[in-house]
Amino acid sequence: MKDNNNLRRMLGIFFKSKINFTFPKKKEIVLYDRFSSYLLENFHQDKLKYIILPTRSETFNFYALLLMLLNLKINREEYIKSFIYLFRPKLIISSSEHDLFFYKLKKYFPHIEFVMVQNGARSKNYDFFDLLKKEKFLNSKLEIDYFFVFSKYYAEELKKFIKFKSKILGSFKCNNIPIKKFNVNKKSVIFISAFKKQFKINNKIIPANCSSKLSNNYYVEKFIVPILFEFCKKNNYKFKILLRNTKEKSKDEISFFLNLVKNNKNCLIYKSLNKSSYEIIDNFENIVFIDSTLGFEAIARGKKVVSIFSRKFENNWLGDFLWPKNGPKSSNFFTFSNNKNEIIKIFRNNFNLPNNHWININKNYIRDLI
Repeated sequence: MKDNNNLRRMLGIFFKSKINFTFPKKKEIVLYDRFSSYLLENFHQDKLKYIILPTRSETFNFYALLLMLLNLKINREEYIKSFIYLFRPKLIISSSEHDLFFYKLKKYFPHIEFVMVQNGARSKNYDFFDLLKKEKFLNSKLEIDYFFVFSKYYAEELKKFIKFKSKILGSFKCNNIPIKKFNVNKKSVIFISAFKKQFKINNKIIPANCSSKLSNNYYVEKFIVPILFEFCKKNNYKFKILLRNTKEKSKDEISFFLNLVKNNKNCLIYKSLNKSSYEIIDNFENIVFIDSTLGFEAIARGKKVVSIFSRKFENNWLGDFLWPKNGPKSSNFFTFSNNKNEIIKIFRNNFNLPNNHWININKNYIRDLI
């Protein structure tokens, strides 16, 4: 019965997806998940001899599908194993940290090297580490060869759940964009959006535009952005919001933020295909964010940041700003508080500091953070 259900589900996905008829030929590298393509985008596929393994049912290889069917095991995991078996790589690399099946493949292919590259900052709760805790509870054996991580603190935390050798890399994406010394406007502030059209926590799907307690509790932007907008207006700071999405894909995000800044369209900066987010934030003196990976990457780029790390879900904190590094919940440039007066105080104290002075007084916090 279970196999019949899997067959029906897989057939449903099959008819909605593209079929690739690339004949299996040995490749040096398999890039696991099309999402990870940026890792090798500077290399031509024929020259480096790699192939992309799509893992989100957008494309299927005909021969891998056929092998899966011949083995009478019909599910996503068996398809992935069939693909790897047919293309016989020496190395499989990915940046899809949340895909826990990746860490289970080593036991099936012990002679292949598996490498994961950390893609984003992770919170203590309701995130990747919650998935790992569940797997540990189920006594799952998770193992890869190398994990390229943001910091030694992530390596220490990850090793509680996964067996690997760590390499401290920082952010692969950020490191690939040179830091340009612009004539930065000293009276400028940019807020980094972490908006999602919908978010999933504890298997609950919550639309961004709903008025439920869950949405109001999660989106602290509704409280913080109006405070920042008014502060910048009152103190003559150039204020912008860097949207998470391109203009074509950000209808809900645009509506969400315009409502917070009194329909001032001049406040919005859309994600551009011609200019990276890193190049955009390099132009601004002050970076404000809640829990966006780009905010932490800004620290690595030598920028002055403020974080109101106060996101909750059902009255539980998602984590601490410094985690997995040990330290306080609040300091002079980050806080978990949603107290308006405290937030304004942090804006005032940090925005007025010269960049080099800010780095010097906060070096114990930001050292090795990313």
